[in-house]
Amino acid sequence: NHNQRLLLEEPVRSFQLKNEVLWVCTDLSIYRFDIKTEKIHKVVDLNQKGIMNFWCDRKDNLWISIYGEGVYLLESTKTLSDRTYLIVELTHYSYNKKDVNTIASNIVWTIFENADGDLLFGTNSGLSKKMDEIGGFQTIFNREIVIIKQEKTQDPSRIWMSNFGTKIYCFDYK
Repeated sequence: NHNQRLLLEEPVRSFQLKNEVLWVCTDLSIYRFDIKTEKIHKVVDLNQKGIMNFWCDRKDNLWISIYGEGVYLLESTKTLSDRTYLIVELTHYSYNKKDVNTIASNIVWTIFENADGDLLFGTNSGLSKKMDEIGGFQTIFNREIVIIKQEKTQDPSRIWMSNFGTKIYCFDYK
């Protein structure tokens, strides 16, 4: 006999397991399921916005991409209360053609963190790296990227990327 339990009735877009927490992303919300207590909590309600992807980074910040709007950041998820956060409470990063330190596009397909903690954002206009020292982003590759992968044993600056099924790139960004 296998023990199984349905966590949500909503269609799941993606999920991430990190430090005894299962982060679950649906089209409209992000949930936090504590594996030890078996409690599920809606952390972010995006009020009819369509989530593309999300990532909980090594600093326990939650990054959320919404189609056509760039990315949103909810900081320090380890210290969250049990309330649900609204989109207006999150830090918003979006493309601005007048700013060289902006994300490459508002269509962010994927969010990835490498072994060194570099945050990379694959967009329809290129690959952006979050640059804390300048308070923004640097575009480091100028082609559409929808998938980013990395072997755990390889150099952290070497990643594998793909667009919509036509090209695969091996890229060393340092």
